[in-house]
Amino acid sequence: MSAIEDYNSGVFESVLANRWNDAILERIGKLGLNDWLLTSGCIAQSVWKAKYGFPPDHGIIDYDLIYFDPDSSWQAEDDVIRKAADVFPNCRLRSRSETKPAYRSGMRASLASRIRP
Repeated sequence: MSAIEDYNSGVFESVLANRWNDAILERIGKLGLNDWLLTSGCIAQSVWKAKYGFPPDHGIIDYDLIYFDPDSSWQAEDDVIRKAADVFPNCRLRSRSETKPAYRSGMRASLASRIRP
């Protein structure tokens, strides 16, 4: 295994050691999204926690899921929010549209989360 493969393996192991990251990644397919990323603090902080010996989910209070949907209607976003409420029933969800006016003609990047366990 090369040094970069070893490093990447350690990063993935650290991310998945966080039970909430693992649960989100396990369930996210049920939302039917094509282009999505679990991102932000829940990834970086899980790696730092592992490196310094803290529990992997210690102090992480939200998990950001960013997705792209070519349907920029509010109805499409509401549909994702409703599905997310079913997929993550014990979590508080908040959607925050990050759409800039210039992109309203067919591109929306939204946050279907702040998934809080």
